[in-house]
Amino acid sequence: MKQAILVVAFGSTVDSAREHNIDSVVEHIRKSYPDYTVELAFSSRIIVKRLRERGIEIPT
Repeated sequence: MKQAILVVAFGSTVDSAREHNIDSVVEHIRKSYPDYTVELAFSSRIIVKRLRERGIEIPT
């Protein structure tokens, strides 16, 4: 059975904030746990909707 880590954040529509804060944490976790599947989800439906309108898909 493969193990996974789910990272859940409120989210951000600001690309630079998402890249420097959320994405960098997720990447650090991926490097720290190479045998795990690491997935990111956002808890804000409004953020997910706004990102989807820009062609960016983030699970909720």
